[in-house]
Amino acid sequence: MVITAALLALALQGTPPMVRIELSPDCVARIDGQPLDDAEIVARARHWQADHRWIGLIGSVDTPYKCVGGLISRIQRAGFTGSIGFIAEPGPPGIVHLNIPSGRCAVEVNGKRTDLDEFAATAKTWSGTQPEIHLQASPEASFRCVDRVLNVLRESHLQRLGFVGNEQYVATGPEEPKP
Repeated sequence: MVITAALLALALQGTPPMVRIELSPDCVARIDGQPLDDAEIVARARHWQADHRWIGLIGSVDTPYKCVGGLISRIQRAGFTGSIGFIAEPGPPGIVHLNIPSGRCAVEVNGKRTDLDEFAATAKTWSGTQPEIHLQASPEASFRCVDRVLNVLRESHLQRLGFVGNEQYVATGPEEPKP
């Protein structure tokens, strides 16, 4: 065990530090909080190549791939042939609007209609970020469908759920007991 640790220490001695590039969802690359334009990226990439550095791209899970792919392409066109690693950080918990329409059991996620199987797969990806779920059912949606959607959310370990629009049904719900 001591020999392994010593060999590892020797191997790491000459390893140059990582270049940490933060990439925002609006495709702005930053180092130490300072934005980089294309010319700066090209100039720095040439130095990183000469210094045998490696690059860590840090981005939100919400960063579009066009931002990542475009940055990698610019770095490679500058002559960088070293290693590029990726670190995807969870984005801030956002708001997900779920609507359950009437008719066949389906879910609209932020306006995009999907079936329950696809919705279940998508909901599982949200457990790390715990978005705020706003659930609204159409007046004619079946409670069976609402129950199935709630089960998907429960099985996905989502904890931030709010029902939206239920106040509109007060007049059509069961009569309140008279005193």
